[in-house]
Amino acid sequence: MNQLGIGMATNTRMYVRMSDRISSDVSGGIQAVISSDNLVKKVWDGIQLKTMSRNPIKLTYVTASAKIYNFGEANGQLLSDIALFGTNGILLGFNKLIGNVPTGMKYSGCVTYHIYTQQPRTWIEQKVTHNGLYKIEETALPGDTLTLRICFINRGSSDVGQVVFIVKLSEGLSLVPNTTYLYNICNPDGVLMPNVLDKNGFKVGTYGSGATAEILYQVRVDNNLKVGVELCSKAFVYYCDGVGGMDSIHSTSVIKVVSDRTKEVLQKTAKVQVTEDKKQPKDGIGTISYKEGIYTGELRDGKPHGHGKWTDDKGFVREGNFVDGKMEGHFVCFDEVGSWNEKYINDKRIFK
Repeated sequence: MNQLGIGMATNTRMYVRMSDRISSDVSGGIQAVISSDNLVKKVWDGIQLKTMSRNPIKLTYVTASAKIYNFGEANGQLLSDIALFGTNGILLGFNKLIGNVPTGMKYSGCVTYHIYTQQPRTWIEQKVTHNGLYKIEETALPGDTLTLRICFINRGSSDVGQVVFIVKLSEGLSLVPNTTYLYNICNPDGVLMPNVLDKNGFKVGTYGSGATAEILYQVRVDNNLKVGVELCSKAFVYYCDGVGGMDSIHSTSVIKVVSDRTKEVLQKTAKVQVTEDKKQPKDGIGTISYKEGIYTGELRDGKPHGHGKWTDDKGFVREGNFVDGKMEGHFVCFDEVGSWNEKYINDKRIFK
């Protein structure tokens, strides 16, 4: 509003400056500036935005959302996005947007526009198996071949691009050639990847909000390793976080080299341990404790069968249908920050 009470403000313009991202240690601001040629040269106001989140947040202007509101003929008109955020700004006005604003309350007005926030949030989990039961830790004999599975989910509201998978193997582990497969929505049946996962890795493109990927690969334990040695496979996912920066996440699997007898004992302790409640039914509703998590739900012959809930050792919950101890069909998955959907056939996750 022209509050000086004299004359008419000419060439009245407005422009906006906005930070593109904020984080827990870097706040951001939005500032609006109004100027004229003959009266007030420049006035401005602004706000500061902060977040306590560890992940940065991107601020984005909503295209074609800027409008002017007043009591004149210009009321409700759209403003140019380019001009509003440009060097010279957008011309304002009362009846026409030509920069002329008369003095007085009845000629006042306001400009509104919208912004939205985007935040990257990714998740990774790697597990290892020699018998089909994936675990964080596994045992192996010298010379054994084991399968590892990397699960990656973009659980944020923005795309993550330039996604790269890399693994770092302990000395004593080697990647088995031609065993690395990528599973995602474009490759639901898997596609064979180059044998570079343990070197420079490989790019798998851009993943939108909710998109998932799995990597399956095999490693071989050296024949000459001593019993008791612990080996590690550390999986990394590097990506452009969608808000102007690069980030990475990782997950580690441990393989312990054992003798035949030790391996047998450890495998027995990893098997199903039914709750100590003597009233635990073999059929009906019950709870079964595993080394990797807890199942609660319908049982048949002492196995998960029917509707149930699986809570793993990280607190992730998968709820859906089980058949003879295996996940089958659509599952609702959730943790403390959100939920998502997954599909399984014969305990194997499907991306179709």
